[in-house]
Amino acid sequence: MIKRVSQVGCIVVLLFMSFGHTAFAQDYEFKKVSKEELSMSVYPQDTAAPAVYLHKSRNTYYEDDEVKGWVLYTDVHERIKILNKDGLDYATRKINLYIKGRLKERVESIKAYTYNLENGKVKSEKLSKSGIFENMETDNRKEVSLTMPAVKVGSVLEISYRIVSPFFTTIDDVVIQEDIPTAHHYTKIQILEYFQFSRLIKGNFNANPKDYTDTRRIDFTYEQGGGLTSTTKDAAAIFKEFISEYEYMHVPALKEERYVDNIDNYRYTVVYELSSTKSQSGVVKEYSRSWEDVVATIYKYDGFGKQLERTNFFKDDLAGILEGSSGYMDRMNRVFDYVKSHMNWDKRYGLSAANGIAKAYREKTGNTGDINLLLTAMLKEAGLNANPVLVSTRSHGIPAYPTIDGFNYVIAAVEIDGQRYLLDATEKMAAPNVLPNRVLNWSGTMVMENGLSMSVDLYPKTISQVSTMLNVELDDFGDISGSVRANRTLLEALDQRRAFENESPSKIEEDLMDDYNLDLVSDLELKNLNDTSKPVSMSYSFEKEGAVEIIDGDIYLNPMFFLGMYENPFKLDERNYPINFVHPYMHRKIINITLPEGYTVTNVPEALNISLPDGLGAYTFNIGQSNGKLNVVCSITMKQAVVPSMYYETLKEFYGQRVAKESERVIISKS
Repeated sequence: MIKRVSQVGCIVVLLFMSFGHTAFAQDYEFKKVSKEELSMSVYPQDTAAPAVYLHKSRNTYYEDDEVKGWVLYTDVHERIKILNKDGLDYATRKINLYIKGRLKERVESIKAYTYNLENGKVKSEKLSKSGIFENMETDNRKEVSLTMPAVKVGSVLEISYRIVSPFFTTIDDVVIQEDIPTAHHYTKIQILEYFQFSRLIKGNFNANPKDYTDTRRIDFTYEQGGGLTSTTKDAAAIFKEFISEYEYMHVPALKEERYVDNIDNYRYTVVYELSSTKSQSGVVKEYSRSWEDVVATIYKYDGFGKQLERTNFFKDDLAGILEGSSGYMDRMNRVFDYVKSHMNWDKRYGLSAANGIAKAYREKTGNTGDINLLLTAMLKEAGLNANPVLVSTRSHGIPAYPTIDGFNYVIAAVEIDGQRYLLDATEKMAAPNVLPNRVLNWSGTMVMENGLSMSVDLYPKTISQVSTMLNVELDDFGDISGSVRANRTLLEALDQRRAFENESPSKIEEDLMDDYNLDLVSDLELKNLNDTSKPVSMSYSFEKEGAVEIIDGDIYLNPMFFLGMYENPFKLDERNYPINFVHPYMHRKIINITLPEGYTVTNVPEALNISLPDGLGAYTFNIGQSNGKLNVVCSITMKQAVVPSMYYETLKEFYGQRVAKESERVIISKS
């Protein structure tokens, strides 16, 4: 093997690209922290930021090892300023290392310091070995944690390390956007001519790297001859190197708010995918593949396609399950209910069977692949048109390119009379077409026996509903008492079933008191928690002292009480990623308020009826009074599970009007 001893002819061309204004970055020399950096109390471009990367750099390049061959090196250097107490989380830096069999990534050359300004002088404290921890997260993943010393608000942390990887065909994603702002980001990727990578961009931004080709000379020695006549010779090799440099100033933080599937899907990131390799003799091997290739490969797994053919072990049981059944729908429901009750999910994800469906069936436990491939096999054996559907869960994210690692889960699909039903038997509380939230991630890929595949929309089309009736009696001391009755359907029902699973009535009553700030909850009644074919029904009684405000004898009450929305969930000035409500929904509330004797209404909020564009949703609020009572009818409907970011400003205003309306108060006065 050749061994690199020098590098020549490398011209560094820097790109200046700003996410606010163009400037050029200073040279961040290690251990040259300035008093200005230590005195900094806010980051001008984001005054609410808890911390900021003053500098974040990375250089990925190839070296040659005499024994191991090509090795991928990544040098990392970071400088972080802690601006407030929320930024103290950055006192711990976690480094993930991959392991596969005997091949292991390792981290080396760790240098880290904490800097503080004390009595006008810069004081540094070095990270000691006692602050470095290693932990095996999984069989294939090790985590190295660096816990920085003497960190407080105002500290500057400086960390550098090198990752040495034998997996030289895999280049880690270039993550440009972090959860905190980055004043200066610089990444350099150096790829030898033997490796060709495709480059994909995530996060809806213009990566605009500086790309160029350079030559690299590697000097090495080799043995000529043998035995006593052996001599050591010097030689050199010249390689082409394809270089990309990414440099940005003032990269904004990726700020997360409610209703997002997986924030990492929208982070500014450059993904490198291996497309081909070339040996030194010139032989090219192609790696690029389509999703069709990926699906075909997965189907050939012993733990996938072949599992669907193994049916003998359950045929007798299946005959009993189907005895007396009538029609395809009845067969599907019987098989689905049986697998849900017979099998227990071990909480492990997997697109293939970990233990094989026969063993899983005997042991009554397995991962998602074991359970849902068993379900698919039983459905097929029952004469139904059933196929597995590959899924990437919400936590797994959306794959940027065709890869086997893009899927981590599998469910079943059944076609009956032109209608598709999606089933997940790992969720005992689920019904057909009522998938758990973890699975509702854009689309899956249905795999068929003939090798074909097709995309399947995972989001439900039917609106899940919550209908709530609140009856309130108000006395002249400002205390309230009354009752609540609520019915939930489909995914709303599933959420409640899961929330109340294995919970005692007394614990649920305590949680309701905490959630709604009530003094007492009693008479709890739950119906249909285990009957997934019906809505979940919940009712209870409540009491609350001092629930309204009394000023000069007048009572000011919020007619929505504890059912109102009083804070807009959308706070960002702009949002460049979609609003994901998980499923379409309709929430309807009817509130009946009995006023204390001798009081009349002197002020009520006006009605409100607003709609979102393109039929996305609507909100209504109406209030009326008669015979000493107030009646409120309020509803909100969202007809799409996912709303594109182009509607964000309108949606924010829509929710703003809702919050304002539900915050308005009724005034009642003594007659």
